[in-house]
Amino acid sequence: MLINDCRKDIEKSYLNLDDKHRENIKFVRAKINGYPGIFVVTCNNIATGQELMAYYGEQYHVAIKNYQLDDKVKKGIAYSLKKQINEQLDCIV
Repeated sequence: MLINDCRKDIEKSYLNLDDKHRENIKFVRAKINGYPGIFVVTCNNIATGQELMAYYGEQYHVAIKNYQLDDKVKKGIAYSLKKQINEQLDCIV
């Protein structure tokens, strides 16, 4: 079973009207016999073979943005270090 993001434009942190129509499941937190759990609950009829579409929430969007930013920062640092090393090697030669 796969659950996909219902947002057509995943760069946006919010659901537009089309996204809301695509969403057919929701994540629900509940305790059963005192134990916490996360459950998937349908919010629309789902046909056999239809893709399960959910909104992962604002925190998921923020985490993805932070990961992408961290990756860009890492590349920037690597570029700066490589440039400094090359400059030092040029001075030696």
